[in-house]
Formats: sequence, C-alpha cells, structure tokens
Amino acid sequence: MNPKFAQIIVQELLSDHNVFYRLHKELTAYNWNNPRLRGSQTILNIDWKNDPRLKLHSTVECDGEILFNTASGDIEVGEYSFFGQRAMIIAGSHDVSKKLFDRKYGVPQTGYDICIGKGVFIGAGAIIIGPCTIGDHTVIGAGSVVTAGKYESGCVYAGNPAVFKKKIVFD
Repeated sequence: MNPKFAQIIVQELLSDHNVFYRLHKELTAYNWNNPRLRGSQTILNIDWKNDPRLKLHSTVECDGEILFNTASGDIEVGEYSFFGQRAMIIAGSHDVSKKLFDRKYGVPQTGYDICIGKGVFIGAGAIIIGPCTIGDHTVIGAGSVVTAGKYESGCVYAGNPAVFKKKIVFD
C-alpha cells in the first residue's frame, strides 16, 4: 500500500473519530507509574486520554490487550470494571444501505453508545457491540457476544449472542 495513501486514510479516520485503541506489550510512563498496570499489556497506540468519546474511570483495569472503537458512539466504563484479554468494545458501525467506498467509509457518527456500569467483569475475548448498557456488577462470560440492548445489574450473561444465565447472589 502506498504510505501516502495510508497516511490520508489514517488522518480521515482520526478526523471522523473512527479511532481504534489497541493495547500492546510495551510500557509507557502512564502504566509504569500505575502499579495496577505495571507489566501488563496496557499501551494505547493513540492518545486515548484526550478522546472525548472514551470515558474510562481511573480504576478500570485490563488483563492484556483490548480494542475500543468509538467510531459511532461514546464508550463509558464505570469504576472497578475490568476486562479479560482481547476483549473488544465496539461502538461503531457501517451504513449497509450504501455500496462500495460509501459503505466502507460511511460510518455513522452517533447512535451506538456503550455504557458499562461499575464493577463489571468482561471475560477474555468477549465482544460488546453498541448500542448497549451493561448494569453494575454484571459478568460477561469469556468469548460472549453482547449485542444491542440492556443487560440487568448483578447477572451473568454468556454465549453468542449473550443470554441471561443467572442472577448473582452477593455476600
């Protein structure tokens, strides 16, 4: 691919908030100074702290790499929520009524918000697709696919698509 063309595509994607956050293995000053993240794969390839569409509470943790797509909506994650390895949080979509180039780059700017409550555990490899709301203290099983909708607080959901498995009994 022509590097000049690739640079234009990247600039276009960034200007449209079609930003993918991929965490990888290197350390930065951010996670080196944060004992919860030290040694984990927590680097973002884009300055996520300045993205107004991604709101992560300071206590959010991840175990490995995670992808955030804010192309078509905001992502908000509550306090003490945590993610297993390779989870994907996708608030993005494409307009399937279009063709060719327009379908590929015709990304809606709104309408796919994801709200993840406090104390939520997203298992490894889970995919969260907006628009959706996941209630406080909910568990999403590893490899599950959470589709649009509301997911009740204090429950376990798993599968493809994710379905209710049980209500959690807290101590």
